[in-house]
Amino acid sequence: MKKAQIIPEWLLFMVSLILIISLSISGYLGYQVVQSSEEKESAFQEGKAANPTELNSYFKEHPDIYKDFLIWSRKEENPGQK
Repeated sequence: MKKAQIIPEWLLFMVSLILIISLSISGYLGYQVVQSSEEKESAFQEGKAANPTELNSYFKEHPDIYKDFLIWSRKEENPGQK
């Protein structure tokens, strides 16, 4: 009776190992998501800072496109208008 077990030791070991691996993977993926969103935010800020100067030089070279851009941006602000 002393050696009789309901759950074998190897099964306990396997379940524990799977649990540890699952938690490790979940933690790693959570860390990657946080890092990814931080990188996206910093890239957005860099692009936001660089964008106006590039657009201004492009619009100075192409004034007709700038007029179309202004019309388009007004439509974006008021989507109900045509």
